[in-house]
Amino acid sequence: MLAVLDIDSEERAWTTLQMLLDNEIDIENSTLNFSNADWLKFSLYLKGERFEQSLTSSVMKGLVEYQFANYRSIALILKNRAHTGVLSDEQKDRFELIFKISAGSTGADADGKGIAEGLNSDALTEAVKKMTKGQIFLLILVFLVMSYGGGMYAEHLRGITDVEKIRAEDAKHARQTEADDKKEERHQETINKLIESDKHKSKLLERVIERDEKAREIIVLQEEAADQILKNTNGAEYVVLQGRKITREKLDELNKQTRRRAQPVFFDAQFLIKSNSPLETGGFNLSLENVDTGETFVASLIDPLVIEKSQPIQKAEWNNKPVRLHIRAKDKGDGPYEAEIVRVFRQKRS
Repeated sequence: MLAVLDIDSEERAWTTLQMLLDNEIDIENSTLNFSNADWLKFSLYLKGERFEQSLTSSVMKGLVEYQFANYRSIALILKNRAHTGVLSDEQKDRFELIFKISAGSTGADADGKGIAEGLNSDALTEAVKKMTKGQIFLLILVFLVMSYGGGMYAEHLRGITDVEKIRAEDAKHARQTEADDKKEERHQETINKLIESDKHKSKLLERVIERDEKAREIIVLQEEAADQILKNTNGAEYVVLQGRKITREKLDELNKQTRRRAQPVFFDAQFLIKSNSPLETGGFNLSLENVDTGETFVASLIDPLVIEKSQPIQKAEWNNKPVRLHIRAKDKGDGPYEAEIVRVFRQKRS
């Protein structure tokens, strides 16, 4: 009988993720269960004159980008390629977030529980053909804590507050008083504990990145998704995203310093082929090591014209020798991603 791993809270998700990293789960005799995962919710709240019972077009743009990033992460899990085009129309419908804006509200909410259940079901029939069950568990959990939990904030967002409390205070037009300040002081110990929890989550994510390249890509995608929302909140005094209060000052700091746009990068170098996995849609994902720098990353080989001339890659992999490749990718300062091989050079005869 399969052991049921009931992911009924965010903390249970983080605990299960750590157990996976520590090899404490009998993967083949276990299954993930999200039927009680009511914590899987997206929540956005904005405070400011421009957001009195309305959302601006720029905020809506951020939500669309968030959905797009979710599609790409789901595509990576199911199809081994972070591209929305590999998902069927039926899958896009099932994995689409329905943002609800309540009457009198200045934010948006969406339920992710059904998405988690559908992703878990699809992954065990589709992704299992291309990766291990343990990797499937890892990628699903990483996606969920980054999309609906504290993963995307573990390193750089520290202001923690309660969304419903803020909404209640705003509804009553309450101003912060000395009593509020004292109450905040009493909560400081709890806040400090939550900050320590964030540090623990950050360390877990570092371990995930070291363990799995696809998980690393999901983390980058979902961080970018949060960035798209935050950078489109001009005019807000503060934002509460997934239960975290982010002041205007912090928003400006994040947009200016810590969240850089991805820059195009190009490589023309010798690479060792560390591993090779076929894509369901055609082509391959290659794990590469730059001979000169030792840097490792994954690059896709998907252009039919390039594939026709990819014999040097096969020879290099068989003989464990380097091959010269021309690669284009994106980089935000922490390594290449969305890399694609655009030219394969013939090996020089010795």
